[in-house]
Amino acid sequence: MEAVGAYMTLKGIPFNKGAWIDGTDAVTDGVWLSESGEEINITWWAFLEPNGWVKENCLGMSIIASVDIPCTGDDFIRYTLCEQ
Repeated sequence: MEAVGAYMTLKGIPFNKGAWIDGTDAVTDGVWLSESGEEINITWWAFLEPNGWVKENCLGMSIIASVDIPCTGDDFIRYTLCEQ
């Protein structure tokens, strides 16, 4: 987790934006699925997250933990993280 946060900081990803890390709960609120349809068990949420109800359906990563972030709109995700 610390390595991901360090990488995001190095790349200049703003703390308040988050980066998309392949997940959504758009089908059923609170049930996180990967793009391939596999359920994701998130155990490392940031404090008071997830908090977006039905408007923040994408799984994101801040520099410290997981967050739920908007998939569209003014706060649309501007960054993605991919495993190499």
